[in-house]
Amino acid sequence: MRLTIGLVALGLWSVCAAGPASTQPYLPGLDDLIQRGELKVGMFTYDASPMVTTGKNGEATGYDAEIAATIAKALGVKLTIVRTEDTAQGVIDQVARGDVDIGVSYLTRTVDRAREVLFTRPYLTQDLMLLVNRVHAAQHGGKCPTAEEFVAELRDVPVGVAKGSAYAARLVAIDPQADLTPFDTFPEMMDALRAGTIVHSFQGDLVARHYLADNPSMRVFAMLCDIPEWKENIAIAVNGNEQALVPFLDVLLDQIHITTEGDTVSLTTEPWAY
Repeated sequence: MRLTIGLVALGLWSVCAAGPASTQPYLPGLDDLIQRGELKVGMFTYDASPMVTTGKNGEATGYDAEIAATIAKALGVKLTIVRTEDTAQGVIDQVARGDVDIGVSYLTRTVDRAREVLFTRPYLTQDLMLLVNRVHAAQHGGKCPTAEEFVAELRDVPVGVAKGSAYAARLVAIDPQADLTPFDTFPEMMDALRAGTIVHSFQGDLVARHYLADNPSMRVFAMLCDIPEWKENIAIAVNGNEQALVPFLDVLLDQIHITTEGDTVSLTTEPWAY
């Protein structure tokens, strides 16, 4: 996968730096955040490239960090990224408690999570994918399983999932006795798939393709299989006491685009988003 990040800017940085005019009447709630001068954003501690990664100096990087920075600039406030939770569900709980204002952390929008937090509209919709151990695939005709075949094997074939993820919750909802193995990081899950400790890994399209692009030798051990009937929506989680943020973020997300074409992924931000 060739990774391309395009941030379009047309001389609006001075406006961003100045921030919103203090006399502007803002929505109740939104005004409080702007006057506070800081936006706290939760992200999980592990890397899920290209969405959430860690730079050489330990700072958060990746598409979600870019989006968080865009939000803070649009509000004219300081950005503080908090990475203390080691699962996506941990970030949801962190937002629900009010430890952070929002979560921008490759978060799947689900009904269960919507009981805890508010969600924006999705900024990414992607297919759900399997990476299948090639030895197992060869024993079953070398073909990708259908959704029905995958579900039928859930009790008999070990499946790797990210710990505390919506992927795990989805499979448990389908079959409470599914043979799931949770992993702290995606590379650990890929090592288990390579070794045959698990037969399938279950995750979103973006992370799976990006990992294979960065680790092409993994294609010798794993076959990428799409489940076209299954989609997931990635959105921003918002604390319930910050309701005014949701319509603001929805409008802002209209100007932020993550696109995937084959092995190319790009993030673009319209200049008027700020």
